[in-house]
Parts: sequence; C-alpha cells; structure tokens
Amino acid sequence: MGYATDLKKRESEYNDGKVISTRNRRPFKLIYYEACENKMDAIMREKYFKTGFGRRFLENRLENALQARDGGRGHEKQKVVIKKIRGGLQIKDWKK
Repeated sequence: MGYATDLKKRESEYNDGKVISTRNRRPFKLIYYEACENKMDAIMREKYFKTGFGRRFLENRLENALQARDGGRGHEKQKVVIKKIRGGLQIKDWKK
C-alpha cells in the first residue's frame, strides 16, 4: 500500500513490472477506486476495507465487474488489492 500523486503513473508502474513485489502477478486492471478530501479520511477508509465487513462491501460492490471478468459464470473467490493513494484508495484485482 502506498500513496501516489498520479494514479495513471502508479498503475503503469505496476503493469510495466517496475514494482518487484507484484511483478509476477501482472497484468493488473483497475476496477474501482475512491478519492477522499483528506489523508485521514483515506486512511480510515483503507482500514475499513481491510476488515471482514469492508471486504464484503467490496465483493458486493464489485460483483458485476468480477462476474463480467469471469464470463458471467458466477465469480469465484477473488483476491483484491487495496492501495492507499494520495486523496483516496485504489482497489485492484488480478487474474489467477
């Protein structure tokens, strides 16, 4: 998790393999992000997403996007990456 001032740049760094910790899980596709007015709100939202309630919220919120990626077969359990960026959160998923 980390802050970024440029979301598009951060996304390309991940997809170009410039981030060692996620290099082997490419490609990434941005499916959801939130922006907050200030840093503290973003941190509180991120902490919420890391709870069981927050994960369930994301699964429900992203249900159609995840099903579309799976060809409408009914989505399997998905891994969700939550990244804290300046002014908000960036939520990504990746292929299995």
